[in-house]
Amino acid sequence: MSKHRLRYITSVFDKKSFEHENLNGIRAISILSVVIYHVWVTVKQIVHSEYEFVNLFLGALSSGVDFFFLLSGF
Repeated sequence: MSKHRLRYITSVFDKKSFEHENLNGIRAISILSVVIYHVWVTVKQIVHSEYEFVNLFLGALSSGVDFFFLLSGF
């Protein structure tokens, strides 16, 4: 792999002048909530929870996608 191509691939990790690092942390939390939501959707078919709070909380994690796009400016 050429040095130019490697630099191009790793450029996504470079800090841009217009980028706010603290927003990246919040984006990471929203991505994590989406991943947890998708795991829960898959697992809830197998494991049934008697606690309604758990179902409501984990079901609300799907809004992480909206929050991610809001922070990203889309």
